[in-house]
Order: sequence, then structure tokens, then C-alpha cells
Amino acid sequence: MSESNEADNDREDELVRRFIGGDRAALEELLLRNYDWLEAYISGLISKEQRNLVQIEDVIQEVYLRVFRKLDSFEPEGRGQLFSWLQTIARNTLFDILRTQKRKRKSIPAVSNQVLSNEGDELQSFIEQLAAGDDSRVTRFVQAKELRQAFWVALTTLTDDYRRTIELLYIEEKPIEEVAEALGKSVDAIRGIRTRARNQLREALVRLSLYV
Repeated sequence: MSESNEADNDREDELVRRFIGGDRAALEELLLRNYDWLEAYISGLISKEQRNLVQIEDVIQEVYLRVFRKLDSFEPEGRGQLFSWLQTIARNTLFDILRTQKRKRKSIPAVSNQVLSNEGDELQSFIEQLAAGDDSRVTRFVQAKELRQAFWVALTTLTDDYRRTIELLYIEEKPIEEVAEALGKSVDAIRGIRTRARNQLREALVRLSLYV
């Protein structure tokens, strides 16, 4: 084992110990450090026939949400158990999403690859806007892929109202009036939530970027 790999393993062991001790920031770093691993694991579970039903980023976001929701019921004893737990959540999440998408498939018009590409470009633009705040460390040190990964981790740490506001406004690109109606709030309330959510996301990106 190379010194670099050994150092990485030591760092992850330390993060697991901190996470077991109740340090949520340690879990955020663990999730970010293992984004590629989780992406590859989920991709390996998807058949060729299923690839038009799901977006891996959507699956990972839901995995992260379930991880944070289940924290109180999980007490890992070490790194191996933690990764086994993540795999179980990822597998169950993927199968749940596939079942849902199969039921919806007949009633949803086909979406062209060009539309999906445009949506990805627009989301990336939003993420880059978040990173270009008062603290420019993110734009200097984090490449686009890493920044996007940090965004998905950061998004799952927001409260439900904040997260849904960002999802509806910037991922689903709904007008603010529709977002207000969907969440049962006034337009002014959504504007306030949007500002606070963006600030929290920017702070999380800066924090997470130090670990990349």
C-alpha cells in the first residue's frame, strides 16, 4: 500500500471515529471523499435498460438525505460497517426510485438528451454562482466536478423547506410563484428562504472545499 493510500485510510478512520462521536462535519467530509465510490457502486447496479429511468445524481442526493435522516438510528462500530450501511441505503434507494419511475414512465413524455444537457448546464451555472461569493477559495481550488459533488452534499444538510426551495427554483426551474404555492408560503417568504438557503449553501461549499 502506498503512503498516499495509507494516509487516506488513516484520514477516513479518523473521520469515522469523529462521526461516531457525533461530528456531522466528519460525515459530510466522508460523503464527499467517497462520492466517486458511491457513484460507481450505484452505476454498477443499473442495467442498460434502466439507464433512461434514473439520473445517478438524483439517486445520490436521495441517498444522502436518507443517511442524514437515519443518523439517530445508526451506531457504526468502524469503517467497514459504515460503508456497508451506505451500500444498503444506496441499493434500497435506487430500487425505490426505479419502481417509482417505472410506474410514471407511461404518463411522462420522453425527454430529449439535449434538454437534459441544458438542465445540467444551468445547474452547474447556479453552483458556480454560489461559489463566487465573498470567499473565493472555492473557485480557486475546486474543479467543476468536485464543486458539483460538494453541492449535493451541502444540499442535503439544509432543512426541508430550504432544500425544496432550492430544488424547485434552481433544479426544476419553477417560477417563484409556483414554488410559493407548492410550499404553502407567500412569495416574500420564499424570497427570504431563497436568500438564507443560498447563504447556507455557500458556507457549506467553502467548508467542504477545504477537504477536497
